[in-house]
Amino acid sequence: IITSGPEGPTLANTLTFRFTGEDAQSPTGSLVYSYRLNNGAWSKYSPGTAVPGLQRLPDGPYTFQVRAKDPDGHV
Repeated sequence: IITSGPEGPTLANTLTFRFTGEDAQSPTGSLVYSYRLNNGAWSKYSPGTAVPGLQRLPDGPYTFQVRAKDPDGHV
């Protein structure tokens, strides 16, 4: 679940996204996350729940996606 970040057009040149995940089988703290921008390559998984400081993005539309993985490897 993306909990904060820009919605709609923005003039900001530095963007931060925050997110969280839920898994009925695993405590929230045991999830790891990966993200991507505009269907690019997924980032490496990490326990962090924010992507701070995306900078110097050219003008245009962007799609931010995040996914979670539990300790059993389920995405």
